[in-house]
Amino acid sequence: MSGFHGQSRIPPGVEDNEEDPATPHVRRKSFLLSVINSTTRPRLSFPTPHPHALGHSNPANAYAGATPGPKSSLHFRQARRSSHPLAQAHVFNPITPSAARSSALADGVSPAGSSASFLSTASSHDLTVHARVNASFDPVTGLQGVGRFNATKLNTYLHGLNRRLQEENEVLLERLRIQQDENMRLMIKQGGSGELSGVAEDATAEGWVLEREVLERQVEDLRSAVQAREDEKVQLESQLDDERVQRMKDKDRWKERMTEVEQGVSDIVQELERKLGAAESAIIDCEKEIKEKTMHLDIANEEKRILVDRAENAERIIGSKKESGEELRDAYGKMSQLSSDLQVANVQIEQLRGDLSLAIESKNEAQAISDASTKTSQDLQSKIKDLKLATQSSEARVKELENQNRAFDEELNDLKAYVDKLESHALEAADRIETLEQQLSMVSEDNERLLTERRDRDEKIKRLDEAAFTAEESALRMTEALAECEKKIVTDEEEIAALVAKIGSKDVGKGGPQDLEKPHSSNADIEALESELDQADKEIARLNNLLQQSPARKAIDKAKDARIAMLERDKEELLERVRALKNTASPFATPTRGFHGSAMSPMHKHLLTMRTPRTPGGPLNDLSWLQNVTQAASTSPLLAEISRLQKELDQANESIDDKLDKLEEAGLGVVQLTKLLQDARARITGMEGDIAALRRKDARRLRRMHKIRCAKCHSTMDVSALSRWLDQDDNSAEVSADISQNHMLDKVEVLQTELQAVNRQLERLKDEWDDEKRRLLAENDGLHDTARRLNQEIRDAKKIVLDAERSANRVKSGSQVDLDRAKRTIADLEDELRSERSQLRSIVTQQARAVREKTDISSQLQKAEAELSDVKLQLLSAKQRNSEMELEQRAHAKAGQNSQLLESKLEKNSKLIEQLRGETSLLSDEKASLQRQLSRATQEIEEMGRKNAASQSALEDRRHQLDSYSAQIDELRSKLAAQKNERQGVQHTIDSLESDLRRVRNDAEVFGSDLRLLRTEKERIEAKYRAELESQEQLQMQSQTKIRMLQEELAQQRSSAGKYAQTSEEQLSSAYGESVELLRAQHNKECKGLIVQIRYLKAKFTRESSLRSDLGYQKQYLLILLSKYETSEKRILASISQIGYPAQKPERVKRRSLKVMVLLAIFVVRTKRASAEWQDQRSCRKDIADALTVVRKRRIEGL
Repeated sequence: MSGFHGQSRIPPGVEDNEEDPATPHVRRKSFLLSVINSTTRPRLSFPTPHPHALGHSNPANAYAGATPGPKSSLHFRQARRSSHPLAQAHVFNPITPSAARSSALADGVSPAGSSASFLSTASSHDLTVHARVNASFDPVTGLQGVGRFNATKLNTYLHGLNRRLQEENEVLLERLRIQQDENMRLMIKQGGSGELSGVAEDATAEGWVLEREVLERQVEDLRSAVQAREDEKVQLESQLDDERVQRMKDKDRWKERMTEVEQGVSDIVQELERKLGAAESAIIDCEKEIKEKTMHLDIANEEKRILVDRAENAERIIGSKKESGEELRDAYGKMSQLSSDLQVANVQIEQLRGDLSLAIESKNEAQAISDASTKTSQDLQSKIKDLKLATQSSEARVKELENQNRAFDEELNDLKAYVDKLESHALEAADRIETLEQQLSMVSEDNERLLTERRDRDEKIKRLDEAAFTAEESALRMTEALAECEKKIVTDEEEIAALVAKIGSKDVGKGGPQDLEKPHSSNADIEALESELDQADKEIARLNNLLQQSPARKAIDKAKDARIAMLERDKEELLERVRALKNTASPFATPTRGFHGSAMSPMHKHLLTMRTPRTPGGPLNDLSWLQNVTQAASTSPLLAEISRLQKELDQANESIDDKLDKLEEAGLGVVQLTKLLQDARARITGMEGDIAALRRKDARRLRRMHKIRCAKCHSTMDVSALSRWLDQDDNSAEVSADISQNHMLDKVEVLQTELQAVNRQLERLKDEWDDEKRRLLAENDGLHDTARRLNQEIRDAKKIVLDAERSANRVKSGSQVDLDRAKRTIADLEDELRSERSQLRSIVTQQARAVREKTDISSQLQKAEAELSDVKLQLLSAKQRNSEMELEQRAHAKAGQNSQLLESKLEKNSKLIEQLRGETSLLSDEKASLQRQLSRATQEIEEMGRKNAASQSALEDRRHQLDSYSAQIDELRSKLAAQKNERQGVQHTIDSLESDLRRVRNDAEVFGSDLRLLRTEKERIEAKYRAELESQEQLQMQSQTKIRMLQEELAQQRSSAGKYAQTSEEQLSSAYGESVELLRAQHNKECKGLIVQIRYLKAKFTRESSLRSDLGYQKQYLLILLSKYETSEKRILASISQIGYPAQKPERVKRRSLKVMVLLAIFVVRTKRASAEWQDQRSCRKDIADALTVVRKRRIEGL
């Protein structure tokens, strides 16, 4: 070999420059998932060599030592079937080519067959069969139970696969080098020798021809097999489509039949309800008629009783030998009429009983109809069972066809994997998918971040809008207040000037008399100064309180507390949302009948939390029909989407926190901006307070000026022209010259100094107002500028957020489809639940009707018993009357006419007794029959309830099964559609998201520049605020000095006021003494008059109360007398019948006893004494009235 290598024309660096084949490295989890979920066939740039293509270029060398021809073809036939290309891997064995050839020849197989390696079924099978067949690699539901994603198993498999592929590549490279060397050696040998070895060349050519024929036969066989499998697959797919179409048609036909059956059942039930309602209305009418007849019967019985009583009275009169035959005949006539009425009433009762029996028969007919309806419903249920069995058989056939199709698909995949060599581009596709997924995750993160930033910006913009609006309103209010204050200052100056002018004129005109009233004017001045000093003290105390409280700081603290509370509430809401998302995104465990609530799907959770009205039956209270044993196939992509969204949410929250931290580091955080706004609001409120204080001060000054009085006449003066008078130099000089001639020079000078101080204060206030006005206007302009800037930022942010929302909507369209599908299924379930509840309500109404019929029957039984008891009582009363009549007949046997009448009456009573006995027997029979009907009705109701419950439970079970089947079919269809849509829309979504990302980045840069401008504006506002604080401190120092001076003046004025108070008290004490004595005497007289009036009223009250008590006692006595004279109707009739028989004795006149006479005398004496006392007490009535009128007039005059 070394010689041949030295003589070869191969460049020396060929082996070194050859590239190693690319092998898959350890990738991320996203790459692994993309490998598992990829539906395309992997393609490798350096494919694994096929064993049929691994033959040497020279068949003579490849089959040296072996018999050519059929033997080699047999070898190929034995080695052509293998399970998978990966099963033809080679183990690296660093031996020389000659050794390799010798080992291959020794074993009698090809090098590919000798170096073939075997991989486990859990590795090579996973990449060739469908993803749903392999239960070990479910990429959706995590690491728990069956159908969970086993990451460790996948990692070990991929590492082993990489290792085996690396070894295969090394072995194949070595074999390629050996073959190249061998080819070069043979080419050099053939070109250098120039001789032909005829036999060897013929053998080689023959070997090549045989090998080519064998390979062509194999290729043809494979192509024919593939074509047959494809034809078979097409045929099976057409059969499957036909079966599905047939199944859908059967399902539609079954639904139509079910609707027809339900319509028929509803019609039957409505007809039964109508008949039952008619029967109930008839029964109610019969009951009303029975009640009316019983009322008439009671009235007739009452009249009969009255007539019997009258007959007894008449018989007594006959017994006493009175002539009252006509009355007796009338009584007998009424009695016969009442008996006829009683017979008519009995006939009507019989008719009503017949109507009642007819109503009961109609009820029985309705019951029979309901039994027929139950039978029809049972037949329908049996038909439904047959249909369900047919659907189950069709579903089983479909499943079998699907399994066959799956098996054919597997075999076809194996053949295609064996024939096709398309694994070269798998790594490139994986890398592309990985990059696209990374870009998609980045774009989704940016999208979520932009959404959150938009929400924050919206909130900030709302707050800033509110702040700007309030600032504008406060600025407008301040400007209006400034204008009003300026007007007031002008008017006050005019009033002060007028007041000064008046004071000057009055002082000039009244110079002489002022010397006499100097103390009075000084006292008035002192009082005015004291009042002003009190006002100043109050104002100083108020200002000190305001300074101590510092409302700006309080406002800032309140704003901080409010912000903290708001953030805490937001935190709690976010924590609740996170918990809810974690609960909904928690991975499923293996589904069982008693699975935990946290492992339920969102659809089932929504159904469990759905509020529904209470149902009377038992089946709907148990929600076990929601807990399907098999896992819903539609929940797997939902859970995957939820987990993905949870991860994206976490990443978005982290990015938001980073951005907020950067903003806070730059000094533009939410807290700083809110502090600035709160400081501005605090300043505005402080300015408003200052304005209110100045207004109050101006009002106090006006009140003091209106209270100014003249020192002589004590009349008010108009001082509005005082300031104008002070401005005129000539007039002031003349006034001062005139005033200097009198003794009030000192007081005028004091007034002038005070007025000058007031003027200076007014000028200072005016200057302060001007400064404050300018400052407020400047602040107003600044707030308008910031508001305009913020509005512009709001518009830009809204544009950004709208773009981000559009992109987010495009990204989330896939998940929205799943959510809409889940909502539709929930709506379908709710509709079915409503229909079932309507059926239950109809059943409950039927049961209620049956219960009502039962209660009606029981009430009829009670009425019948009551009628029976009444008839028994009538029978007993008739027996008693019959016995009394027999006794009377024996006593009055001599009176023939009376006896005949009594006999006829006795016969009628005996007939009536027999009739009543017959009625009692009939009523007892009716009672027994009604009791039997009641028992039958209760038994039928119970049987109907049991049948209804059984049919309802069976119907619900079948509905649940059908719902589960339809849900599975819909889920399979939705999966197919979702996969197609996902493949089509991924690339478009990624492009749009990239463009949105570039646009959002540009907008973020613009927003950063705006934030820097806001920062400079904030610094300028803070500098201005510090300057304002310094000016306020200077004003505070000036006010403290003024307060000190005013306190000293107050001490002086208090000392002078104390002296004046002593002198005024001495003068007033002498003048008020006489008036006090007069008032005291008048008060004593009024008190004595009040005592007299009280005595009179007390006596009047005792007289009236005693009179009313006596009247009550008299009334009781009279009632007792009347009760003794009450008699019954019988005694009155007896007394009327006994008038004049026997002869009445003359009544004895009772003589009055001594006790009665003594009581009469005591009564007369007491009445006379009481009347005398009352006359004495009543004599002072007129005097009391006159005194009251005088006192009232005096009080009115005093008012």
